Amino acid sequence: AALASGLGAAPARAQNETLIEVLAPILEATDARRWDEAVLRRGLTFPDSTVREQAALAAGRLGDPGAVPLLVPTLDDTVAIVRAAGAFALGLVGDTAAVAPIIRRLTNTPVLDAESAAEMAGALARIGGQTAADFYVSVLTGREKLQAVDQQPAIARMVGDAWRLGRLTPVQALLPFLTDSLEDLRWRSVYTLGRTRSAAPVLGDRMPAALMAKGASVQAAAARNLTQTFADSAGVGAGTIADLLARALDNTDPQVRINALRSLGTFRRPTDAARVALLVNDPWPGVSVQAIETLGEVGGPEAVAALTRIADEKKNFAMRRSALLGLARLDTAAFRASAAPWAQSKDWRERAVVAEASAAHLGEADAAPFLKDVDARVVAATLQGWRAGVEGAPAPLLGAARGLTTHRDA
Repeated sequence: AALASGLGAAPARAQNETLIEVLAPILEATDARRWDEAVLRRGLTFPDSTVREQAALAAGRLGDPGAVPLLVPTLDDTVAIVRAAGAFALGLVGDTAAVAPIIRRLTNTPVLDAESAAEMAGALARIGGQTAADFYVSVLTGREKLQAVDQQPAIARMVGDAWRLGRLTPVQALLPFLTDSLEDLRWRSVYTLGRTRSAAPVLGDRMPAALMAKGASVQAAAARNLTQTFADSAGVGAGTIADLLARALDNTDPQVRINALRSLGTFRRPTDAARVALLVNDPWPGVSVQAIETLGEVGGPEAVAALTRIADEKKNFAMRRSALLGLARLDTAAFRASAAPWAQSKDWRERAVVAEASAAHLGEADAAPFLKDVDARVVAATLQGWRAGVEGAPAPLLGAARGLTTHRDA
């Protein structure tokens, strides 16, 4: 046994050394963002599938169109994980020269595994263009059959990724999936259509219906889309949509509650403050924080009172941070009163919150002191808040930023 072990060790070491010898230049080129065709070609044709997979991913991350002819052969690789990596990489490169080879592979034998087919379908959406969009329509409407052991994962990927096609998103082909028997396809279609601006006019009654349909994932996706902007684009009464969202705050699924709160805030209705405030004590922390953020959006005396109470209570950091940011937006005097202890705190995180809120909502005079804070993270938070709170690039902000380019902290 010892003799056999010794005889086998040398070939194993040699094999490992060769593998490292091929992988190292690939990783080096990726880190340096340097296109090296010879290195990648060697990796993509190496016998070890792990090396081929890593080479494919590297070629995709580098994003050079020259990678397309190197990656296309991976679509026919004998190992599924290499095929999937090659397809993903082609999507990252985004060159339309890869569209025809991907469609060929999806529609011809040998039959693909489900994962590879799904990755190829996703790559088409990333690349985009009329040919890819037309293929999506033919598959989603049943005119074209994919050569895959199981078509479902690829079709699900198409439904969920179709928004990437932009103005070419096949809205009409996606509409039937809103009422599909599979929840996975329903929520994906709601998500995609909600991200497609041109779809709003035909979703006026369909998106609200999705909020009341079966399936928490479908409801959550619908709640995310039902914003003031959607109501305006779809020609639906804002009050009607906001009322539906307010009722959705009673949903048993936390993600539905979070999305409903987020969208409800876009309607800026102070009358919603009392209802929203009830969720501040939700058992799910994410719901609680979103409720506080929504109070800062809806405004009104009740919202200010609730935010002041939260900021002054012994709540956790995330909740008090959101309350202070909301107060800065709604009521300067209430914010200054609640923020005073944090402005003098020894904890840089608390000072950073006051700095960010002051810079975003109160202006230059309130922001300036924090630009001299002893902790660079507070200075950075000030600049970020100031940047987020103004349009364009006002001279005082530019002046402050230029003065800090030589700051000791990178």
